[in-house]
This record gives sequence, structure tokens and C-alpha cells, in this order.
Amino acid sequence: MAFLSITFGVALYTSIDVVNESTLKSFSSGIEAMSGKAAFSVMGGPSGFAESALSSVESIPGIASAVPVIETQAYFLRAGGESPDTLMVLGVDLLRESSIRAYRMTQNALLEDPLAFLNQPDSIILTREFATRHHLDTGSSIELSTASGKKKFVIRGMLTAEGPALAYGGNLAIMDIDAARVQFAKVGKLDRIDILPANGVKIRDLQSNLEKTLPQGLTVESPATQADQIRQLIEGYQGLLSFVGVLALIVGLFLVMNSMTISIAERRRELGILRALGAHRGFLMRHLLEEALILGFLGSLCGLFLGKWVAGLMVGHISLALSNQYLIPVFVDRLLWSSRLILKALILGTGTTLLAAWLAGRTGLDIEPIEAVRGHSKTPVSPGWLAPFAGTLLLGFIVIDSRLGWSQHHPWVRTLNPFCLIFGSVMVSPLWVRILIRALRFFIPLPAMRLSCDNLLRNSARTSSNLMTLMVGLMLVMVLSLLNGSIKHSVLTWFQKTLSADLVVSSTGKLLSFKVQPLHQSLILELNRLEGIDISDGIGATGLRYVKQRFQGKTLALKAFDQPHPRLKNALIEIKSGGDPDEVRSRFFMGLKPEILVSDNFVMHFGKTTGDTIELETPQGLRAFTIIGVVGEFTNPEGVIYMPRSQYRSLYQDDLVSGFFLMAKPGKTPETLRSEMDRKMGQRLGLMGTLNRDLNREAEKIIDESFTYTKAIEWSALLVGLFGLFNTLFVSVLERKREFGMLRAIGMTAKGLLFMILNESFIQGLLGGMVAIGIAVFVCYFWVIGTLSSLMGWVLRFSVPESALAKTFLAGIIVGVLAGVFPSVRAARIPIRESLES
Repeated sequence: MAFLSITFGVALYTSIDVVNESTLKSFSSGIEAMSGKAAFSVMGGPSGFAESALSSVESIPGIASAVPVIETQAYFLRAGGESPDTLMVLGVDLLRESSIRAYRMTQNALLEDPLAFLNQPDSIILTREFATRHHLDTGSSIELSTASGKKKFVIRGMLTAEGPALAYGGNLAIMDIDAARVQFAKVGKLDRIDILPANGVKIRDLQSNLEKTLPQGLTVESPATQADQIRQLIEGYQGLLSFVGVLALIVGLFLVMNSMTISIAERRRELGILRALGAHRGFLMRHLLEEALILGFLGSLCGLFLGKWVAGLMVGHISLALSNQYLIPVFVDRLLWSSRLILKALILGTGTTLLAAWLAGRTGLDIEPIEAVRGHSKTPVSPGWLAPFAGTLLLGFIVIDSRLGWSQHHPWVRTLNPFCLIFGSVMVSPLWVRILIRALRFFIPLPAMRLSCDNLLRNSARTSSNLMTLMVGLMLVMVLSLLNGSIKHSVLTWFQKTLSADLVVSSTGKLLSFKVQPLHQSLILELNRLEGIDISDGIGATGLRYVKQRFQGKTLALKAFDQPHPRLKNALIEIKSGGDPDEVRSRFFMGLKPEILVSDNFVMHFGKTTGDTIELETPQGLRAFTIIGVVGEFTNPEGVIYMPRSQYRSLYQDDLVSGFFLMAKPGKTPETLRSEMDRKMGQRLGLMGTLNRDLNREAEKIIDESFTYTKAIEWSALLVGLFGLFNTLFVSVLERKREFGMLRAIGMTAKGLLFMILNESFIQGLLGGMVAIGIAVFVCYFWVIGTLSSLMGWVLRFSVPESALAKTFLAGIIVGVLAGVFPSVRAARIPIRESLES
């Protein structure tokens, strides 16, 4: 049991650690592969920057090569209506590109016919890996979503898996830069200029000179800076994963401690003989620790291999969760398995086993030789008030941290939270268990129930020990359910308030996570000609543009809205503060002044709120905007900025739209409007119409996908509780053989004894669930609205799912009864004489 306990604990902790490290490494490797020989890049805003900046950059002394790049996400439309696959498209100038990046084709030549590639705007190059995955070959045609709808492209080359082709998990495509500009509505623009310094030029001096010379709105970023930005962006989600991993390791600690306690209990007579022959406690403790060292090392070693397998199962779900939450393409093509991770897992696993053995040995070896030889155990001591007081302080630390935000600024404080949660709960629970047992004895005065309650109260120390591991396992289940439920409730409530349009039209993909190709705004005119669309006050189809926006070194989301349809004006934007919601919306959409709305998590991160002024980088330079209101938002963990699309188009020179909102004409159903759109535009342009109810279902699906991995952890926690309670009940039977013998001697039948023990295990399972729920709800309330909100970057609302309460109650009872079956059967079969002689 000790071996399995440490194996499972190390496996779960290691798998999360491996996935975290592999995710960060994949981002860094992808950025390095795409950067090639470039020392740094000139970056613009979300919609790109003027092509004329290239000549300004080239005029700066010390630059050997300046390579322009168009970089955009496109979506490969698979046959059969399957979900589109993300494809990162690079528009490059082949005459300049070779100085920065080296592409190797499968035929060992860049292109068989370079002129044909350049002269035909439908030319595209894919990686061999992507082509093989989708059964494509040179000369095949593929369909991609573009700014003007779906378009066909011809594959005129394949890249081998090296250099840039390793980035994005092989989901990379190369196009001529001019063709890419036309297809993705970026004519006259660039997304990036990669810089190769001349020989002998100091990189820092050149970078400083560039920053001084470049027009406002452009920045200079090295590959390391870009990797750091990604690392900061996903740090919160990885912090949540690490929290779960540490919890699992602590649960393993308790299970190992119980397993070692069984070992000591079963060998009590052997240990007593050794003590009688002169072996002192220190010798026996050293012997016990040597055994633990071997078990810990072997269990950790097996946990490493099991962890690698578990990481392989989890990485897809976690990558999808990161992609959905942060709206960035996540490709983890291989798991990182470094010597540092191996050493860390071995040290943690072995150290945890040694600590558990030492804790078990302190109590188990504290017995006189004659008592051990006779098989008597040390009389349990009822727990005092010191432990509950200390436990209250530990739980209070989590509450204070959630209020003062220590975890947000000091990661080491965040690491303490799971330890405070588990150890605080373990110290506080005995007091609450005694109170609940007395209440149960009073309200259910059945003879069998009173007898079981009296037995549990008489041996309160043993009862508390029995409940600890079960409660810890159930606590992990409850904590995960509360975290998942609070996030799901917060996001779905927001979606239901803001997703009110009858129909949303976009390119094929996942609109809610903005995995769609932006479309040109000219499609509004064609949408407004649909017979089923409602046009009121001259407003029919309206657009939303979603882009990334840099602010104070962070990556935010910027949403630009058209004036909404009159029936949507009170639903599209949820105003939380700033004055009367209708007045704020009206003032915002008038767009007479540079005024914006910001999300509640923007306020949390940057301390800016209604009435404050902030400066945003735009292609026109820095522009000052006044905040006139705060909105509820869950699109981006760093913060979201709302801007009227009229102002956005003027400042960013961007005519693309991420999605169109349509309302059905009175007397027409949304289904009819969608059918008309599909018939006239959908098939021809590759557009997708999504109904309001379907968007809500998609939102729920995205959240469920983001937390799929927690289901496996919940089941693991239940197994931990089952094993743990089985262990402690088994020890209880061993220590109570004489008591059982006396009960049998005065007339209790074997069936009655079995029923009594099962009744006790039922009560312990019930109370374990109740205590776990009580402590978890109390602590998680503060942790969700404080620490978790800062970790995830969202202002979350605490929610207690009814299903979580029912699941934890039932799990406690079922685990308690199952764990009591074997010990009760064993106790009932022990002969009366053997029990009395023990």
C-alpha cells in the first residue's frame, strides 16, 4: 500500500510538472524556430503597421538584413464538416527570407518552379507533417478561410521537419507576402520585420537606436522577450495545475503514513521482542526509515514512468484548455523529460515517504516492550484544543492571503496554500467530528446507532485518525468541484447575459474562442439583403472585431463594437459600474470623444477605473482614452478593452470583423434566418451561422473541455480516500481484537459485531463527507474570490454546485461502507478465545 501510494502521488505531481515544463518549452522552441537568425523583431499593433516602416528600418546603420513578414492564423477547412485545424500562415519575401530562415524542402530544393509559386496567388507550402496528417500531397488543393470567405489553394511545396517547420507543431504554411496581404486583407501592411544585425554591431546599441528611431506604435522585441510574455500569460493556469499537484502529493503523504502505521501495528509483537532484547527506539526508527527509503525510492521511480504516461493522456486536454482560455495556438508535440524533473520527483517522493514513516513511527514505536509483546496498544489520548487552534490559524492564513493578495506577488506564499489547506483541515476536523457524533447520537437515538456513536466517542483519537485520510480525499474532490463550478458558473452567467443576438455569422471555426478567420466588413451589405433580417433605425447586421492589445507589458484583448441593433442595446455589454448602464452605453457608442470601457479584471490588474485616463499604442501613435465604465468580461485573463468600432477603424486602419450579429425580423424565426444565410452565402463563402442557444451550449462545452483533466484527479482522490479509510479501519480492527472478544463473550453474535463495525464505518464516511464539505466550502469561498481570481486573471463568482454536494456526501458514505466491509468480516471471524488472549 505504501508503494502504491507514493507511486500514485508522484505520478500525478510529475505529470502536471512535465506538462507545465513541456508547454513552456514548446512556446520557447517555436519562437526560436520562427526567429531564425534574427536578433529581434519590430512588432506593430494587432492589425499590423504600414509597409512604409520597412524603408525607415533599412535606413538605420548596423542592419545587415530587414525581412518583412505577414503572420496570421488561418483555418484549414476539412472535408466532412469536421472542426477546422489551425494553421499559422507566414507571408514572406523569398528574395529576403533566406538571410533569416532556412527552409528545406522534401525534394532538397526550395521550389521546383519559383516563378510559378510567385505568379500564382493560390500557391502555398505546407510542412510534410501537416500534409501527412491530412492525407495531402504536392499538387493537392486545400480550402482555407480568408478575409473574403473560403478560398482554394494549391500545394506547391513541402517542408521537412527542421527549422521553422518545427514551430506550431508543424501547423505552418508559407505564402508569398503579396498574396498573403490580399487574401487576409492586409494590403499595404506588415505584421513583423525581423532584424539581422551586421557583423561587429552590438545588439543592445542597435536595439536602442531602433527604439529611438521607430515611429510611435512600433516596438522592438527579442525572442526571449516574446517567450517571457507567453510565460507570464499562462502562469496563472499553470499555478492552478501546480496547486492540484501539490494537493495530490500531500494526500499521498497521509496514505503512506497510514500504510506505515499498518506495518507497525501488524509487527507490534516483533517490535516488542526486539525492544525486550535491548533495541532502543532510535534503532527501530532508523530501521523503519531504511525501509521507507527503499519503498520511497522504488515507488518514486515507478511514479516517474506512470507520470509520463499520465502526462501523455493529460497534455491534449491541458493544451486545449490553454488554447481556449488564452486564445493562442498551443502545440505540444513532445513531452519534456529532463534530468532536473527526474531528480525533483525522486527527491520529493522519497522525502515524502521518509516524512510519513517518521510521523507514523513517532506514535507507533512509543510503546513499552511488555505491552507490545502482549499485543496491547497505547491507550489513545483524546485530542486537546491546541491542534484545532493551530488548524484554525492555518486556514485563517488562506483567508488573509485571499484578502491581501500575497500569492499574487510572492509565489512561495502560493505554494503554502495547499499545505495550509490540508494540515489545517486535519487539525480542525477532530473537534468537528466529536461535535457531529454527539449531535448524531442525540437526534438518532436507535440502540445500534448509540452504541456505534459511543464507541467512536470513547476512542475519539482513533476515530479522528480513521477520518483524516478519507476527509483529505473527499476534500480534494470537493475543492476541485468548487473551483470548476465557480469558474463555470461565472463564465456561463456572463455568456448568457451577453450572447443575446438571434444569429452570429462568422467563418467556420469556434467563435467563442475566436478561432475563426476575420472577414471583411463589406459582407455587412450582403447580410443586410437577407429577407429574414430585422433592420431597425437603419441598423441590420453589426460587427465585432477582436484583436490583441499591448498595455504596460501585458497582452490584453480589445473588442471593437458597431452600434448595436436596438433590440440588443441593453444586452450586448454588461455594465457593472460607471453610472446608469443605458447612459454609459449611449455615450460609448456615440464615440464623440476617445472614451472606452474596461473589464473588471483590468481594474483588478492595473488599478484603473471609471474617470481615469490610459494611453494605448496604436498605428497612429500613443492615444489617450478616458474610462467611462467597467464591464463584466471573461475573454482575456489580463483584461479587456471595449472601443467603438468607428474609432477603432480610424486609429487601426482595420476593416476586418471577427463576427456579425443578426436579429430575425418579427414573424421570422432565427432558424429561418440561418437557413437563408446558409443558402445564399454560407456554402459559397464558407460562412457559419450560430444560433444563440448553440452558442450557450458551445460555451458550456469549452469550459468542460478546459477542466476534463480534473475528473481523473477526482476519481484518484476517491480511491485515495477508499484506500486510506480501509487502512485505518484495518488498524482499528487489529487494535480492538480484545474489545471484540469481550463483546462476543457477553453474547453479541458475529452478525451483530459485523453490523456494528459497518455502522461505525458508515458514520465515519457520512461525517467525513460533512466535514470535508464544510471546510472546503468555507476555505474555497475566500480562495476563489481572492487567490484563484488573481491566478486565473478573472473576477470570479463563488458557486456551490448541488451535484458536488451530493457527490461528496454519497462518495463519503459509499467509500466508508466499502472500506468497512473487509475489516468487519475479518473481525467477525476471529475466534472469541483468540480475541480475549490478544
